[in-house]
Amino acid sequence: MVRSKESLEEEIRQLTPRSRAQWERGRPVMPGGLLKEAYWSPPYPIYVDRAEGCNLWDLDGRKYVDFGNNHTAMILGHNAPEVVEAIRNELAKGI
Repeated sequence: MVRSKESLEEEIRQLTPRSRAQWERGRPVMPGGLLKEAYWSPPYPIYVDRAEGCNLWDLDGRKYVDFGNNHTAMILGHNAPEVVEAIRNELAKGI
């Protein structure tokens, strides 16, 4: 089935109201309402609530596969247990 851009954007609006609300909150204080333009996609960016491995969850609880891996900076995945443990060990020494 061929769908119009408008119908796809409307479906996104219906599925992600919390991302839209977050975007609206950010618009008055950040250019475009977001930190990095690379994360923009119509009708507004999806805001990530948490991440684990190669998965992301938005503010509405929808699950995505992170094919970008933060532009390869997350090559071990999000929240890699070894990395989290190493950070905890260093933090325990004091900051």
